[in-house]
Amino acid sequence: MQTISTSSDIVADSASGGTSCGGNPAKWFVSVDDRRLPVPSRNVKVSVIRAQAGIPDDRVLVRDHNSPDDEVLDDSGDIDCARGNVLYTEDRRDARAPTRCVASAKIAFSVDDRVEETLNHGQTGATLLDLFGLDRVKALFRDHESQVDESVKQDDPILFEDGPVFYTRGQIIEVGIIIIVNSRRFGREEGVRPVMTAREIAGLISAKPEDFDTYAGPVAKGKPLPPDEPIKLKDCDVFTVVKKEVTGGFLVARIDLELGKLKAGGTNVDYIEKPTPVVIYRELPIREGLGIEKTDVLVPVPTGYPGQHLDGAFIPDGSPLIGRVVGKAAGATLSVDNRTWRLMSYHPHTGGGFPEWNPNFHGFHTYIDALIAWLTGWK
Repeated sequence: MQTISTSSDIVADSASGGTSCGGNPAKWFVSVDDRRLPVPSRNVKVSVIRAQAGIPDDRVLVRDHNSPDDEVLDDSGDIDCARGNVLYTEDRRDARAPTRCVASAKIAFSVDDRVEETLNHGQTGATLLDLFGLDRVKALFRDHESQVDESVKQDDPILFEDGPVFYTRGQIIEVGIIIIVNSRRFGREEGVRPVMTAREIAGLISAKPEDFDTYAGPVAKGKPLPPDEPIKLKDCDVFTVVKKEVTGGFLVARIDLELGKLKAGGTNVDYIEKPTPVVIYRELPIREGLGIEKTDVLVPVPTGYPGQHLDGAFIPDGSPLIGRVVGKAAGATLSVDNRTWRLMSYHPHTGGGFPEWNPNFHGFHTYIDALIAWLTGWK
């Protein structure tokens, strides 16, 4: 049995500001006059805090050390929030010259957007929940600047310098292990167990895991893991799953999974490989007054999918929708499925009202949202 350690992917970086899970920095905040103020990183300019907190020029910013010699911060300096993130303001005329204080500074944790101050840096998951008066059955997570957050168990030590922002979700009962595969988070609900094989890990992203190699870490380097040897998993273990042979530059297995989600909901959708890879959404509804009630829509598969975003839409050539929906008919046509299709200039993820393309979230299963909006929602 192997124990895969990806501790190099969980980095405590004093320059960037905190532990990262899968390479993502932790969130930070400061408390200014008992107000919670999010800051962009652990190390931040005092001028940024002053501006965001709306501190007037006649007041100075002070770090609270619970001491008569509290540290007055230089307006033009920087602050390392890990040395203490509890601040207050006082009249500039009464302030001492900026200087450091040797006493330990107060620190503030945030759980579910509530703030509690303490002098104790040596917390655990259990004591942090106790500090906030929360039931210990709560599932606790450290908040990161991404969709991948860090699960914290009751006995886990919590280092303040790794990030002070947390949230709770439901109960900790059988929460299980969270791992990251190809930058996506998988847990108990997706089938993650404490011990899995590399082939089973590949099965989290593909219906044909035998066609894939699994590597420990965020990039595929070195030798792949033996496919059938058990691996003892830990929270935040990171893996990269790579298809052994790629045809056309994209993963058909991923498309199959995305279309499977649509088919499970009753959508009639097909992947057609030749003469060019496309997905056809069949009988999508159309708003009243456009001459027809339903239409098929063809979307090409980009060569670099999913890294390259989905874009545009083809409708049957000669359709009454041409000139009546958003986007002009372009000159490009395709002959697929025994029909000719006309390209419409529709770009939902590049200025068309939908979020910027995220390959870890978006796909053919979400692009249908843009198509439905295009055909039914815009007037």
